[in-house]
Amino acid sequence: MGIEAIVVLAHIPTSQEGYTDGFDASRITEKVDVEVDVIFAAHNHVYNDKVVDNKLIVQAYSFGPTVMPAMGLVL
Repeated sequence: MGIEAIVVLAHIPTSQEGYTDGFDASRITEKVDVEVDVIFAAHNHVYNDKVVDNKLIVQAYSFGPTVMPAMGLVL
């Protein structure tokens, strides 16, 4: 047993390119521990699947599944 992935449920917005504002998930991703693997962004109802600082940021559109192909998971 053991920890296989560290996931942060942030519920803060991001965009596929650049930043949305000062509380963008991409900015927070740059500051969290290197052990974090995935950050779930949310709030602005857009699709995201990007990597920032070697961490995957995913976000579903709205009431849809979040797909994490890099980890082989579908939630």
